[in-house]
Amino acid sequence: MFGHRRPPLSTLVTAAAFGAVAGHAVTYMVAIPDPLTRQLFLAATGHGYLPAVVPAALILGIFAALSTVIRHLGGDRESSADRWTWGRTIGTLGLLQCGIFLTQETIERIAVGAPPETLFRDHVLPIGLLVQIVVAVVVTLVLFALARTVEAVVAALSRRGPAPREGRSLAPVPMSGLRSRLVAVAGSIRAPPAIASSSLV
Repeated sequence: MFGHRRPPLSTLVTAAAFGAVAGHAVTYMVAIPDPLTRQLFLAATGHGYLPAVVPAALILGIFAALSTVIRHLGGDRESSADRWTWGRTIGTLGLLQCGIFLTQETIERIAVGAPPETLFRDHVLPIGLLVQIVVAVVVTLVLFALARTVEAVVAALSRRGPAPREGRSLAPVPMSGLRSRLVAVAGSIRAPPAIASSSLV
């Protein structure tokens, strides 16, 4: 996937779950622009839980981003047979998000006893599917950008070698030379004048 690496299933699922919730909110903002009408329609079709789901969706999105960054810190690339292209990633996320969207809409209406035809009111279904594809494209772009950025940083750091130390190196002094120097220094020091011994009366 991102940067030619095949993503783990956890990254795809969490990214798709985040995208599905984001697309869900955008769908009703586009289909029903009036805030009051939209709020009444959402309440009648079992969408009262959505405000509580948004924080969880944000956590899933952060997890998908972090897992992508961590996965590309190694800098290695897989073979061409395992590459995940942009189109393959968009298709996978789009399919997962559309499936989540349809499942959500069906369960929501069953839970509150709303008629199934409300899914087609104000073109909710076609708008919702289209929005999910657009969100999948955006999520893919973000994940690809993260992966390429991490790989570029890792490659730049790996090309840097340890900086050579400049300046003279101190050569070790042989022990024989050190001893001769110490003897010469000691011989150059004048001893204090000797004090003649005499008997003091």
